[in-house]
Amino acid sequence: MGARIAMEALAVVKDEALVANSDRLGGSFRAEMQKLVDRYDFVKLVRGKGLLNAVGDSEGRVGWVAEDRMGTLPAPA
Repeated sequence: MGARIAMEALAVVKDEALVANSDRLGGSFRAEMQKLVDRYDFVKLVRGKGLLNAVGDSEGRVGWVAEDRMGTLPAPA
């Protein structure tokens, strides 16, 4: 039964093009956030892949955003 559920979950990912959609939405998010990087001195970077994104500030702190959760990552080297 577990394998059947996993197969159905993968079918939804494929049928609804979830990977492509997350790439598109993540790209839109990063493009809009890049405008803030360009406009404000305290926002230094935006990076990510798909819907997992990070925004860094002028003090080297990096916060990540995934769906509706927020946390912190180490500053980029």
